[in-house]
Amino acid sequence: MGRVGPETGLSSLPVAAMGPVSSLLGTDDATYHVRGLAVRNPLQHFTARFSASGVAITAGSTRFGIAVEEFGRSGSLHRLGRVAPVASANRVSYRFGALSEYWANGPAGLEQGFSITSRPAGIGALSLSMKVPAGTRLVRGSLLLPGGLGYTGLSARDAGGRALPAWLAMSGGRTLLSIDDRGARYPVRIDPIVEQVEQAKLTASDKAAGDFLGSSVAVSGNTIVVGAPGSYWPGSPTAKATKNPGAVYVFQKGASGWANMTQTAKLTASDGAANGFGWSVALAGNTILVGAPSPQSVTDPCGSGTSEGNPGAPGDPGAVYVFTLKAARWVETSKLVEDDNCTAEMGAAGIGFGWSVAISGNTVVVGAPFAPILVQGNVFPTGDGEVYVFVKPAAGWPAQMTPSSILTASNPSGFRNRVVSPEGEGVQLGWSVAISGSTIVAGEPGQYGGGGYTAPGAVDVFVRPASGWPASMHQTAQLINTSTLAHIANPYGPVSLGYSVAISGATIVAGAPNTVDHNGGSGELDVYTEPVGGWHNATQKALLMPPAGSTGLGFAVAMDADTVVSGEGGLGSNPQTAYVFQMPAHGWASTAPTGELASPIGTGNTDFGDSVAISGSTVVVGVPRGPTANGTIGIAYMFHLSSAPAVG
Repeated sequence: MGRVGPETGLSSLPVAAMGPVSSLLGTDDATYHVRGLAVRNPLQHFTARFSASGVAITAGSTRFGIAVEEFGRSGSLHRLGRVAPVASANRVSYRFGALSEYWANGPAGLEQGFSITSRPAGIGALSLSMKVPAGTRLVRGSLLLPGGLGYTGLSARDAGGRALPAWLAMSGGRTLLSIDDRGARYPVRIDPIVEQVEQAKLTASDKAAGDFLGSSVAVSGNTIVVGAPGSYWPGSPTAKATKNPGAVYVFQKGASGWANMTQTAKLTASDGAANGFGWSVALAGNTILVGAPSPQSVTDPCGSGTSEGNPGAPGDPGAVYVFTLKAARWVETSKLVEDDNCTAEMGAAGIGFGWSVAISGNTVVVGAPFAPILVQGNVFPTGDGEVYVFVKPAAGWPAQMTPSSILTASNPSGFRNRVVSPEGEGVQLGWSVAISGSTIVAGEPGQYGGGGYTAPGAVDVFVRPASGWPASMHQTAQLINTSTLAHIANPYGPVSLGYSVAISGATIVAGAPNTVDHNGGSGELDVYTEPVGGWHNATQKALLMPPAGSTGLGFAVAMDADTVVSGEGGLGSNPQTAYVFQMPAHGWASTAPTGELASPIGTGNTDFGDSVAISGSTVVVGVPRGPTANGTIGIAYMFHLSSAPAVG
């Protein structure tokens, strides 16, 4: 059952109760009543019209139908004839002998219910076959329908009130709704619901060309943070010519739910010395981190004579800004910096400090995948990468702070015989970072794998010692996937395992978007689980694979509990989908996606999924290049997944 605004009080109800209570509320509110065999749902933003052929639902410009066609036992279903609907108050009913179907309109959505008066003959699960629209996907026991709607909250009970196992399956454009009715007392009641799944489209209040809103996203509870770094790549040719170092926008869940989300703040760097502000963001409780990395510079490695705050100006060492919520306002509290001095051999300039950020409790992690820089004339053999740890002092964040610990790889092995590219030449530790409690994860997608220029990549795990984070530290464990060496799609690019990372408890997920040969798709997600006795060098436990035609799965990844979300992002030819993976009942195993979040934009190179975030059942997907004439303003979409998994 999906969530609705707190003013209805429905979000606190058990799954099985939410639909019936919503139906009862709709009975008393004429807004939800049937008029001319049609209903309107103002809170969920759709309309529905009923006929003998089923129900036709309209959400925005999308229109589709749902119809019950067969009923019986699994393997022995019989076709139902067409019957005329009967309307009363907010309810429309169909009668098929022992089977009755009804639709009830209410604040939580359009509840579809079934009542079966007597036990059907035969053996096997009690089953109903429904025709659903093309493009419907099954995610976490819920159907994702066109128009941002979802068919969720499936529950079944017998006459004695006992909950019966109920589940959904899809086959050939039809959905099979099944019930295990062994020992059930009849009549049996089944209650799913149609509700709004895609809840919000996030745009900046002062949007402008070149913002690239959605390059980074974060979500925690009722707050969503979206980065607009002012450049598709910090310092790239697409950066704005005018001084505009980027911004971050904060959105808050409205009083009536996510659909009425409002922008509550726009964050910028107070010192104006940011380059790509918003390239990375992280959110935890009352703290927001904003990364402002800078590009490398061959001609001006130490930034002499350049102007910080001008995207594209070389030599900016990068910074991370800390914002805290005080008296309902987000206030810049601290600026985190790397403390190396720019010299002839090594420098802080251009290391990409802030390329990735993560936070857990009082610990902040910052990735600098281009550090350290070794200057040899105008050639930079660079990019082994470093990860910096900042621990909030007892007195609070100071105005400016240097790291308390520097994490490095003990075995960096990148390829260094070419002139520097924008992505660097080394293993690039810190290209992605994540943290959970005392465990830090850092991707190094350029890790050398032997054989020419191949870079299968790796993931380094750092576990905090009992005495706390030391001044410097090598990895506790290194995670690899030997199969990636055989699946490199672009052997000259450091775009492989570790391009994205996520951690939840004892599980780590890492993206390798450049692998190929997975059922006609490219990219993969590798899943690692902590062994008994703690993390040590290991290969993957499970492989999450893309569907046919997907390109670049693993470009971005986020994880919460047992749910993983991944976007194709900039590596896809026309990325339009984010994929959802749900851990199977008996633990992680190699699998294809359990669901998809399709782009509401449609076709076009919008980079839908360039960034992703998840908190509970809330998923945020960044779209930094779309959908505008110049394709550089950007947006983000918020989706709401059902919190009730299928049983079966």
